[in-house]
Amino acid sequence: MAPTGISTRGQRAALGVAVLVLAGCTHASGGTAAGDAHMGTAAPPGTPVSIRSHPRIFLSPSVLTRVRERARGLDPAWLALRSRCDGYRRDAVQWPDGNDYPDAGGIGEGYQGDGYYPALLDIGLCSEVARGIDPSRAARYGAVGAEVLEHMSEPSGPHAPNTLRDSGYGVRYYAAGMSIGYDWLYPALDSSLRARVAAAIVRWLADFRRAGFERSFPQGNYFAGYYAADAYAGMALAGDTGVGGALLGDWVRRVQARLVQPYYAVNLSGGGWPEGWNYGPIASVNMSLPAVAARTATGIDLVHGSRPYLFPVANPRFLLYFTWPGMTTLEDSSALYSGDNPSDAAPWLFTTEAGILTALHDPFAPVFRSFARAARAAQPGGELGGDWDLWENLLFWDPGAAQRPYVTLPRSYYARGIEMAAVRSNWSRSAVWGAFKSGPYINYPENGEEYFDTGSLSIVNGSRPLLVNANGALLRNTPGTSDGDRFYQPIYDDLFSDGGRNRDIFNVFYVGGPSPWGQGNRLRSDGARTRIARFHDGGSYVLMTGTHLEDEYPQSGARAIRSWTRTVVYVRPGTFVVSDRTSITDPAIDQWLAFHLGGHAIAVPSGSAGVNRYDVIGHSGYAGSVDTVLPAGHTDSIAGLFGSTKVDRLEVRPGSPASDQRWLTVFDAAASAPRAAHVAPLRATGEAVGVLLQRPGGGNTAVVIGAGAQMDVRYALSRGSTLNLVSGLEPGARYTVRTGGGVVDIRPGSGRRADRGGTLVFRSLAP
Repeated sequence: MAPTGISTRGQRAALGVAVLVLAGCTHASGGTAAGDAHMGTAAPPGTPVSIRSHPRIFLSPSVLTRVRERARGLDPAWLALRSRCDGYRRDAVQWPDGNDYPDAGGIGEGYQGDGYYPALLDIGLCSEVARGIDPSRAARYGAVGAEVLEHMSEPSGPHAPNTLRDSGYGVRYYAAGMSIGYDWLYPALDSSLRARVAAAIVRWLADFRRAGFERSFPQGNYFAGYYAADAYAGMALAGDTGVGGALLGDWVRRVQARLVQPYYAVNLSGGGWPEGWNYGPIASVNMSLPAVAARTATGIDLVHGSRPYLFPVANPRFLLYFTWPGMTTLEDSSALYSGDNPSDAAPWLFTTEAGILTALHDPFAPVFRSFARAARAAQPGGELGGDWDLWENLLFWDPGAAQRPYVTLPRSYYARGIEMAAVRSNWSRSAVWGAFKSGPYINYPENGEEYFDTGSLSIVNGSRPLLVNANGALLRNTPGTSDGDRFYQPIYDDLFSDGGRNRDIFNVFYVGGPSPWGQGNRLRSDGARTRIARFHDGGSYVLMTGTHLEDEYPQSGARAIRSWTRTVVYVRPGTFVVSDRTSITDPAIDQWLAFHLGGHAIAVPSGSAGVNRYDVIGHSGYAGSVDTVLPAGHTDSIAGLFGSTKVDRLEVRPGSPASDQRWLTVFDAAASAPRAAHVAPLRATGEAVGVLLQRPGGGNTAVVIGAGAQMDVRYALSRGSTLNLVSGLEPGARYTVRTGGGVVDIRPGSGRRADRGGTLVFRSLAP
C-alpha cells in the first residue's frame, strides 16, 4: 500500500507548528559532562536519511520470515503470544481516564501508558506475523490495535492524556508505543487514524522537548524514554510526512551523534545504569533498541564505525557480571522500591538483550544467549513459565540460535566509564560475588536516583548477602512479609530531607563536619577525577583500587576530606581485604568508616590482639565474618539501621585523632563460621599494611597493600607455606625477594617481576 500523507489542512498545520518547535528547541539548563561538549549545537548538514517500507522498526524482511516460520511450526513462544492477542477485545479498550487495569480482555492505560505499550506491541507483532500465515486473524488483530491507537492519540478533551504529567514520564510509553504501533499496524490504519496518531506523536515529542524532565541531559530514565520515542517516531513517520523526515534526520545527526554517543563513550562504555535496576531495565533497553531499529529501518549502523556507540553491546556484558550468582537478582545499589526482590533480574531483560546482540551481529551474542537461557530457567516456573512481555519473547529470543558456554568467561569484569567492577569465585549459583564502585556521578544531577556511594563494596555469599547496599537490603521483604515498605521513607529522608541524616547509609568514609557528611553529585565535567585506577585479575586474586574518592564530597566551603583511596584485594574464593588511606583537614573532626551488614553482627573472639571479629547472621543463617584490623586502637560500634534487625551498621573509628589514617578491614564469605580464615595483622615496614589469612586445615595467604613503587618491604610470617600477595608496586618492575628465616624482604632489584596490577605473587616457606 502506498504511503498516505496528512489528510487535512488543520492536521498539516498542527504538525508544521510542532516540527518547528522540535527543530528550533534549545536545550534547557543542565550539567555538562566530559564527552558532551557539543550538547545543544545545531545539526550539521548532511544527505537525507533513507527509509525502508513498513514495517521497518525491528522487523526486517529476514526477521519477519524467521518469526513466521516459527509460527507455522507452532513454536511455544508464538502460541503464548497468539493466545494473549486472541484474548484482547476491541470493545474493552479503555480511554486514558478510564479503568487503568481492566479485566481480562481489556486494555487500559496502566501507569502512565505502561498498560497500553506492551499490549499494543503484542497486537502489532501478532498482526504482522499473522498477515503472512493467517489473514483473518491478522485483520482482527489490526482492528484491536487500531482501537488502542485511537484511544492513545485523543488530541483534546477529558480523554486526552496530559503529555507533561509527571514532567513527561509517559513519553516512553505513549510516543514510543504509538510510533511502533503506527509502523507495525500500518496496513490496518486508515488515513485519518494515521494522521491522528502522527499528530499525537509529534505533540508528545514537542512538549517533552519544551518542558520534559532531563530533556537536555543524555543520561536518565526520562531522557532514555524520549530518546527511544524520538528515534521510533522519525523511523515510523519518515516517508509518510515531512515531519517524519525532519525528526529522523535530527535524531541521527544531532541527538545520537552529538548528544548521546559522546556522553556514553566517556561515561558508559562498559555498560551499566547509574540509577540502579528499578529504572535501569526499561531505561537501558530504551538506550539500546534504537540502534537495532536504525539498522532495520534505515540501514544505519550506529555501533560500528569511526565513532561507535558501544552501549548497546556493552550493557549485556554488564548485566551478565552484575547479576547475583542465584540469577534472580541484579546488583541493588541506587534507587529502588520495596518488594520481594527490588532489583529483580527480569527474564524479559535478558531476552531482549540477547536479541539486541544478535541483531547487531555482536560476537558476544552466543555467550550471552547461554547466560540468558540459564537466567530464564532460574525464574519461578522455568524458562517458559514466566508471564513476561510475550512480543519480546518471540521477537528477540531464538531457542535454536547458537550458544557458547558463559562459564568459560573470566570471573571478573571492569565496566569502564561507570567505574564499577564485579568479581566472583566461580560461575555456580552458590558462588561468592562482589561489586565495587569508584566512579563520578553520571546520572542527571537533578534526578537523585543515582545514589551517593562511590567507593562502596557489596558482597554476596551465594544467595546470602554479607556486605550490603543498605537501601536494597532494607527494601527487600523478608520472605513471607512486606517489611520493606516501612523503610522507604527513612531512606528518602536520610538522602534528601533537610532534616536528614547526611547520606550515611553507604559503605564509605565519613567525616562529621561540615554538614552534609556524605557525598554529592559531581560529574566529570565538574572536575571529579574519581575512577578505578587499578584493576587486575591475577587468578587467585583480584586487585581493585579506587582513587580520588574525595572528589565526590562537598567541594565548597570548609572542605573536610583531603584525600581517600580504597584498595580491595579479593582473595578467591571468598575473602575481601579492604585497605583505606584517608587524609582530612582537621584531626579533631570525627571520622569513621561505615559498613552495612546483611543481618545481625555478633562479636566473637578473634584470636589476634587488636583485631575485632564479628559473625554476620541473616535470615538465611550465617553469611560471613568481618574483622576490623586498623587503625591501631580502633573502636567499633554496631547498631541496627533505622532500628532494623535486617541490617546492622558497623562503624569503625581510629583510636587516636590524626589527619592521616590507614584502615584495614577483612570480610570472609565462608560457608560457615568454622571455615572463615583467622586474621592476624602483619607488621610491615614503610607504608605497607597487611594481614595474614590462616585457613582451617592450612592454606595461608599474606596480603600486603600499599607497598610503594620503590620502597623496601619487610614482614615476618608464621610457620608453613604461604601465598604472598604484595600490591602497590610498579607494574612490570622487578624486585628481589628473600624469604629466609621466616622474614620476607622485598626490594627493587632484578628478580621477580610485578604483574600488570603492580602485585608480586609468590610462595614462601617459613620454618
